[in-house]
Amino acid sequence: MYTTLAMIKKQCNIDTHFEDDDEYLMWLYLVAEATVQADLCVNLEDLEDSDHNLPAPVVHAMLLYIAELYANREVNVIGATPTLTPLGYSYLLDLYRNYSDTTSQDFYNEVLNSVIQRLYIEESTGRLILDVDPKLYTGLKGKAIKRIEDSLMIDAGKLYAMK
Repeated sequence: MYTTLAMIKKQCNIDTHFEDDDEYLMWLYLVAEATVQADLCVNLEDLEDSDHNLPAPVVHAMLLYIAELYANREVNVIGATPTLTPLGYSYLLDLYRNYSDTTSQDFYNEVLNSVIQRLYIEESTGRLILDVDPKLYTGLKGKAIKRIEDSLMIDAGKLYAMK
């Protein structure tokens, strides 16, 4: 375990004497550990120092994620627009993420070909449209695909506007 129950309670602003949710908090810790490992595309053990500690930003990202899950136990937010903390979870993990399988020219070409196949002009408005499939955007590769698509669509929009 890379953190303590006391630290998790401190992050969640829970009194140390309140023990009713301890089991649930430990479950959330396991969820956070697995999620962070999947987001990083790296085994957490590979990031450990000689004392088996993770870098502080990685542990803090886990604590942020646990607190988020603890505070918001439902998926739906009604009457509010959820926003991400600019230097929060994703920023902290980006420092350690393994991008090796999403930075090659072959991967970029694969995404480019996919975009070309899904690009069309909407007849009624004449707008340039990219047919999207939400399943494409899952996991690290999905994030890389989305980033490349966004960049390509900006460029395609500029070219289309010039015609």
